[in-house]
Amino acid sequence: MVKPLHAGMAARNGLMAARLASRGFEASAGALDGPQGFLAAMDSEQRSLDVAVADLGARWEIVDTGITVKLYPSCAATHPPLDALLDLAREHGFTHEQVDSVLVEVDSMTPRLLLYDRPTTGLEGKFSMPFCAAAALVHGHPGVDTFEPRVIEEPAIQALLPRIHLQVNPELDAATPLSSARVRITLRDGTVLTRSTDGARGYPGRLSVDDLAAKFMSCARRILTPRAAAAAWSALQEIDDMTNVRQLGALLVA
Repeated sequence: MVKPLHAGMAARNGLMAARLASRGFEASAGALDGPQGFLAAMDSEQRSLDVAVADLGARWEIVDTGITVKLYPSCAATHPPLDALLDLAREHGFTHEQVDSVLVEVDSMTPRLLLYDRPTTGLEGKFSMPFCAAAALVHGHPGVDTFEPRVIEEPAIQALLPRIHLQVNPELDAATPLSSARVRITLRDGTVLTRSTDGARGYPGRLSVDDLAAKFMSCARRILTPRAAAAAWSALQEIDDMTNVRQLGALLVA
């Protein structure tokens, strides 16, 4: 459970810092680069922040590099294979009953993250290539509900798990870690379908507006009515012109 907790604690700490600062809360000016500051405590190679802050306020990392959106609520290492598998299923129209076996070839780092061949919990399922692939074959695009215990226990998914294999292909180590994959699906009639990927569909510059809208709506509808979720999505398209972000916040409250 610690994995998602990390993100939650970062958000909480950022919000608390902003609220404290707005009320005049102060700290040591040397908290980061002082003789007993953060850099010293972490034994940093650089004890000065000069290089790090040289372009502070002038260059924005999130704008320069873009945002990667996780289209599936699972480990990022599952995303390139899932893109390939879903594309093949969509293009060839086969069903999970027709699948004899699936081979997913990945770089050598991926198996260090995708640890679970036979997951028993939702969190384990997020780090299981066999489960993510089986769920995609049975239900299509994985969503938040995909990782409920009842889905893991479904007979159709359990039947597919032993037939989905994760294998290291050293050729893929030359690419950016966790970005490339090759999927080979063998159908019961002997048909072999293959697809390679170089990066996930959610990478900057690749994501379509429709993909992003689908991702937002699938999450928002867990709390909001379909109409309210649609209104929030519409408002997000105009966020650059908003004079007060509270306008958006009000739309995101159930």
